[in-house]
Amino acid sequence: MVFMPAEYKLKDLIPVPQIQALLDTLNETCGIPSAIMDMEGNILTASGWQDICVNFHRKCPATEQFCKNSDLILARGVAKTAALMIHECYLGLTDSAIPIVVDDQHLGVVFTGQFFTREPDKDRFTQQARQFGFDEKAYLEALARVPVISEERFKKNLKFLVHFAEMLASRGLQHKRQLEIQSRIKKSDALYRDLAENSEDLVWQSDAEGRYTYLNPAWEKTFGYPISEMLGRRFSDFQEPEAAARDDRGYLVLLKRGSVRGYEATHRGRNGRIIHLIFNAKVVFDENGEIAGTRGTAINISERKRVEEALRKQNALMNTMLENLPIGIFMVSVPDGVPLIANEHAKRIMGRGIMPSATRENLSEVYRAYRAGTQIRYPTSEMPIVMGMVGKFGHIDDMEVEKPDGSRALVEIIGCPVRDDQGKIWASLVGFLDITERKAAEQAIIESKETAERASRMKSQFLDVAAHELRTPITAFSLMVQVAQKRVEQGHVIDQAFLARLRVPVNRLSRLVSDLLDLSRLERNMVSLRRERTDVVQLISESMEEFRLQSPERNFIFTSPSQAVELELDPIRINQVLSNLLDNANKYTPPGRPIEVSLERRGGVVRVSVIDQGAGISAELKTRLFSGFSRGTSEATVRSSGLGLGLSVCRELIQLHGGKIDFISQEGQGSTFYFELS
Repeated sequence: MVFMPAEYKLKDLIPVPQIQALLDTLNETCGIPSAIMDMEGNILTASGWQDICVNFHRKCPATEQFCKNSDLILARGVAKTAALMIHECYLGLTDSAIPIVVDDQHLGVVFTGQFFTREPDKDRFTQQARQFGFDEKAYLEALARVPVISEERFKKNLKFLVHFAEMLASRGLQHKRQLEIQSRIKKSDALYRDLAENSEDLVWQSDAEGRYTYLNPAWEKTFGYPISEMLGRRFSDFQEPEAAARDDRGYLVLLKRGSVRGYEATHRGRNGRIIHLIFNAKVVFDENGEIAGTRGTAINISERKRVEEALRKQNALMNTMLENLPIGIFMVSVPDGVPLIANEHAKRIMGRGIMPSATRENLSEVYRAYRAGTQIRYPTSEMPIVMGMVGKFGHIDDMEVEKPDGSRALVEIIGCPVRDDQGKIWASLVGFLDITERKAAEQAIIESKETAERASRMKSQFLDVAAHELRTPITAFSLMVQVAQKRVEQGHVIDQAFLARLRVPVNRLSRLVSDLLDLSRLERNMVSLRRERTDVVQLISESMEEFRLQSPERNFIFTSPSQAVELELDPIRINQVLSNLLDNANKYTPPGRPIEVSLERRGGVVRVSVIDQGAGISAELKTRLFSGFSRGTSEATVRSSGLGLGLSVCRELIQLHGGKIDFISQEGQGSTFYFELS
């Protein structure tokens, strides 16, 4: 057996006064002297110790050391062997020692003695009295009172004492267990109290009626009331009536079930502040199994509630902002690409919201994304929403999304990854706009700019041409006037032929000015038609006759119905259109080639066509032929006179009649200009 330092002393485990009385009685009735000593040599009880030992040996400093040495020899011997030990001391007396072992701890010994196992040697004791200065007579008288115990009697006494030591060990073990339990309870109570007193959580106990019997300091900190004001009051005393009625019902549920966890309740503190608590509670029973009360803990979740409410408001604000943003917002999870957010603007642009079937691999297919202006599916890897999933930023403006109704929206998209606090990508976000109208506006601006630049070039061209065209007839007219003046001064008569030649530049100048005035008035809606019932066949014939007189070398061919074709129109203005078209055909058709005019009636529509065999019209000129000041760059065009206003005036006049004018031409093969009236 290994003996460790004892946690408890022997005197803590046995009732020393009662045992002293028991051993005194035992000595008086049975003559069995005894003592109990702990391992430190402290004598706890002593009964029937012999006078020779008490009054002589243990009083004399020289012999007392022999006694102590004997005690230690017995105690150590017992401690070493854990068994009975008999020892004759240096002074000739015999003692025995029986160990007291409690829970494997050697706490003390039971001594019996002093006695002799045979008649003592008086001479030895007489000599000891003289050696140590004892009163010889009294010393020998004390020696005579020391019992001589036979071996048989000694064995009986020893058997009793062994049982007595075992009884003490058993009694000590019982008491040790009680002490250990009490110690644990004390420590547990101390720990519980310490934890409760220092806990930030609220700890309480109540009686069966729900009145508080214990509250830790956290209650005062939370509620603002002194603990003394809260003890003896029910929980409902600190609640609004509605909350109190609800929690009274909850208290009955607690008593019925025996415990509750996570029960939320609302209380009111001293300053009227609302306090949100979560309770964990259990029912406490007395020794008779009756409900004694409840105990438990509560956590103040007011701050959490405040944060939750703030987050709720923040989320509501964010959702409101998100849903009212003038751009589409779309977000998917990483890595699977499942849609998480699609605001209202995104739904309007795409014609779709969150599609549960969408994944990273099929986003382009599910949301019908195409290359702008094509039927080619937009590559998924190039979509900003997918680029964001791998940590990249993306920007495109060449994607079209097809809505369920088949219409398309051209979109500009900017995307980015969404990271958490550790920098890990958990989502991908894009914002996008429908730029269909913007692109159309941009194209319109480009076209307007091109038109303005073309108009500027045409204006410059017109000024050059106008200066030339106006200067030419004016110069000719001026020269003719000078010639006429000289002839008159010389007494010559001006004949009709000269006057006819004089009228040519005048008519040309008049025609140029007339075209300018007509175009200006037409563009300002200042021209009114004077409609009358007119035979279009006759009108064309008369106009062609004028050109035959002007160009007798040209063959003019007119194909028309045999009967009259009458329409309500302004004959002067339609003749102006015919004259312009015939004049152009005459100018641009090489000599020796005919000019054809045809008239067709198809239902209620009359088409008049002027067909030449000139150089045709270039592709560049076709797009602006009916614009003002437009002239070609061919040799025939440059060689001919005019401001390029004629066709523009023709278009305005035909449109004013509610008709249509157009042309068919192929470069190098002539042209056909036609107008339709009804």
